[in-house]
Amino acid sequence: MDSLELPFKNLMNESYSKDSSKKMRSSLKASKKSGNFIGKIAPFGYLKDPEDVHKLIVDKDAAIIIKKIFNLVLKGKSKQEIIEDLTNNNILTPSIYLKEKYSIEVGKISKKWNTKMLDAILQNQTYIGSLVQCKRTRISHKTHNIVRVPEDEWVISKERHNAIIDEEIFNQVQDILYNRNVRVNKEGKFYKYTGFLRCSECGANLYRLTKIKNKKEKVFYYCSTYIKTKQCNKHYIQEKELDEIILSTLNQHIELVCNIKEKIDDTISLSRAEYNAEIKKIRIVEIDKELEKYKSLLNELLKDYKCDFVSEEDYDDFKQKYLYEINKLNIEKENLKINKINSYDFEWLNKFKKTGMIESVDRNTVDSFIKNIFVDNEKGVDIIFRYSDQYKLAERYLKKQNNVI
Repeated sequence: MDSLELPFKNLMNESYSKDSSKKMRSSLKASKKSGNFIGKIAPFGYLKDPEDVHKLIVDKDAAIIIKKIFNLVLKGKSKQEIIEDLTNNNILTPSIYLKEKYSIEVGKISKKWNTKMLDAILQNQTYIGSLVQCKRTRISHKTHNIVRVPEDEWVISKERHNAIIDEEIFNQVQDILYNRNVRVNKEGKFYKYTGFLRCSECGANLYRLTKIKNKKEKVFYYCSTYIKTKQCNKHYIQEKELDEIILSTLNQHIELVCNIKEKIDDTISLSRAEYNAEIKKIRIVEIDKELEKYKSLLNELLKDYKCDFVSEEDYDDFKQKYLYEINKLNIEKENLKINKINSYDFEWLNKFKKTGMIESVDRNTVDSFIKNIFVDNEKGVDIIFRYSDQYKLAERYLKKQNNVI
């Protein structure tokens, strides 16, 4: 019996330790899901609220650094150029800043800025007011190795603290740096159209080529699929031609948007909140119509499947697509109803008005106003502008007010 006592005690202790660890982790996760900040150190740019350590408040000095970094991206600067700018202006790295100002040790002290630091800041949803937790976890109570948790299992609580970066600007930066196949040139800079130009036929990026003729440099764009495999058409266009088309089209679009703003100013005396509420009502009506369309398509698909007009594989494929659209619309509708979407206000209109007519096209102009540019084989250019959804809703709002544009 004496020989069994020690293993039995170890087993009991192991069981108790495992149970305690599980309860502790469950309790912490529940607290995080409730929107409480659980962490030793607040994310760079924030401090723990002295009155409630589970809430974050903005660190004004650090927020200036964060805003500067985001603004440099909007100006078309590459990561390397941003690092050089921060270094030349003697901007402290997050770890040095926390140590010197608050005597906070954050592990490894980094004296020089690097791309890893920039990515950590530029992709951090904390700066738009969201609390993102449970990104990493320990393997078990016995093994203290930290592993990364899949993104769909992160605990994200929105609107938990004051934002440092506007959500629209944050999304635009993600689009510029992370959502496009964007590369910098030999000087570490972005070309003005890099990541925006696409072939209208195959959807591939257009490839930039420089040719020297009569000692003058000329820039052309070709379909990258054509260059690599010849399985598409050239879809080529000279950059000078593209500049002229985009400049003319963009100025026309700016004029139209400013015209809409004037009509809104002339016809209504609503506050921003009231206008936002009216636009949301219009969008909800549109969502209901779209939901009916996809539900009808689902019913027709089921009938066709029962009559053997479509195969089981096609049925599953289309059903999945329709259900995806229905779920996406339902989520948007729910967010509109509980006021989680506030992007239909006057800010986008004011942005166009402040810009006014543009004299030349640069990287900042493209980033600010354009989503994508498609070029066809006849040098036709189709420009997809930013804020197109807001523009259409504003149009419909004016029409609803018997003020047809």
